[in-house]
Amino acid sequence: MIAPGAQAATQAREADAVVESIGVNTHLGYNDTPYGSNFPMVEQRLKELGIRYIRDMVSQNRSDVYSRMRQLAADGIHLDVIAGDPLQRWNIGPIDQQLNLIEKELSSSVISIEGPNDYELQGAPTSPSVITTDTK
Repeated sequence: MIAPGAQAATQAREADAVVESIGVNTHLGYNDTPYGSNFPMVEQRLKELGIRYIRDMVSQNRSDVYSRMRQLAADGIHLDVIAGDPLQRWNIGPIDQQLNLIEKELSSSVISIEGPNDYELQGAPTSPSVITTDTK
């Protein structure tokens, strides 16, 4: 019996359950950063940290980026990919092209697909009909 005012002990969880909830936001297509200019170092650091998930956007016509993503997947580091860009701010193509690219190039890498990033910061309307409709 627990004394009045005392709290029951919280059940400890395995450290592995915590690690499973951690991801790192990356920019594998930014060639002017270590992500692009020193990918082997980035890959090594992610592995050293025990990272299992990264978050990055889909990039059209970037076989170098797809290769990096597949390499990380081979290392056990999978991808939450950002897709959708209704305002074409990132020039990543319409959503149907992005989804086809994900299926063709990244199916072994992707663990989840995320919708448009920071859409409301672009000054665009945020109604579901606008966000789910890709426009050119």
